[in-house]
Amino acid sequence: MSFDVDWPHGHVTEDGHKARVVCSDRKNDTRPLIVLVTGLGGDERVETYRADGRYYDGLHHNNLHNAPAPKPRIKGWVNIYAKNTSDNREQADLRAGSTRRACICIDIEEGEGL
Repeated sequence: MSFDVDWPHGHVTEDGHKARVVCSDRKNDTRPLIVLVTGLGGDERVETYRADGRYYDGLHHNNLHNAPAPKPRIKGWVNIYAKNTSDNREQADLRAGSTRRACICIDIEEGEGL
């Protein structure tokens, strides 16, 4: 993983804790970043980091990384027609078009949701 202090999606430590860079220009030659790291209980602790996101010169579980960018969301309504439903996954796969985004199994009473 990489670290960019200006990454728009936030930061995490190597062991998965959320981290907020609150200052990146502290007057300190070796540790200019001031970061709030969220602990297991939800409290934040103050840590200082090198400009490259490392906790110190060696490898450490507290090193900072860019948090993953959020995945794009797809939202829509699906029409169900008695003639176009499939009784099993294999039939659904055979009927699938090239633009299919997902295959879901639903179990509802006829007319439910109308």
